[in-house]
Amino acid sequence: MKNKIINIFLVLFILVNVGYLIYKNKKGRGNSLKNEARISNKTFKINNIFLRQENWKDTVSLTELTEKAPCLVLRVPKVSCQQCKFIELDMLKQLSMKDSKLNVCAILTVDNPREMKYLSLNFDYNFLKLGSLEQNVLKIPEEMNKKPYYFLLNKNLEGCRLFFPDPTKTGLTKKYLDETTKNHL
Repeated sequence: MKNKIINIFLVLFILVNVGYLIYKNKKGRGNSLKNEARISNKTFKINNIFLRQENWKDTVSLTELTEKAPCLVLRVPKVSCQQCKFIELDMLKQLSMKDSKLNVCAILTVDNPREMKYLSLNFDYNFLKLGSLEQNVLKIPEEMNKKPYYFLLNKNLEGCRLFFPDPTKTGLTKKYLDETTKNHL
């Protein structure tokens, strides 16, 4: 009889602890973007630069991209791994396809028009703007990171909400994109 009571209390103790851990885990998930993602709220200024378009002759300025609404920018430096580049471009393409009114842009560093043409054919759906830019023209420290990153650019060419995606945690990138488009675009 004494053993049964001890076993019952032991099982109840274990169930309460497991329930508490499950509760804490679910509660923490709602804030996972803030807890796990590296979003910088510092602002930085960018000079008005011109992006080469697909045909390598036409250009578009950052001022033109942001004149009507803030622009969500994906910056892909030259040394980024191909897989990382394609993962992020695909996520941005999906976001653009979901809401064609969003002002989104991918700024890449590519070596030649042929590569730009390939990227345009695979990722440009008329509302996702692609542009090429020389390495480190933005003159912000994050350019040296050599990994893709997102930021929000306003009409005064001030960037904020800097985010470095992790290709192994695409859910965090999706949350960043959803939150940024919902609250800032």
